Amino acid sequence: MTLRVFVLLLAVVLATGLTGCSKEGSQVDKPDSPALRRELLQMRDADQAERTGRATWTEASDRARTERLREIIDEYSWPTPDMVGKDAPARRG
Repeated sequence: MTLRVFVLLLAVVLATGLTGCSKEGSQVDKPDSPALRRELLQMRDADQAERTGRATWTEASDRARTERLREIIDEYSWPTPDMVGKDAPARRG
């Protein structure tokens, strides 16, 4: 998978609510992995700041976020709303 495709995938994941398989009918108030939630939200905020011009985009920072997302997926599988909360995409910094 190329870096560009992976970054696009990251943007889609973060924009759609960090979705994946979750418990049927689950109403997540407290995510199972609050530290992971914070990290993903920080990654999303940094990515969006760079892509909208509020921060300077660098290939190195983009590559670091991409690599970290790969590590997260390897460790946790795909982050689900039960893990990181369903309201993550609605949060604004």
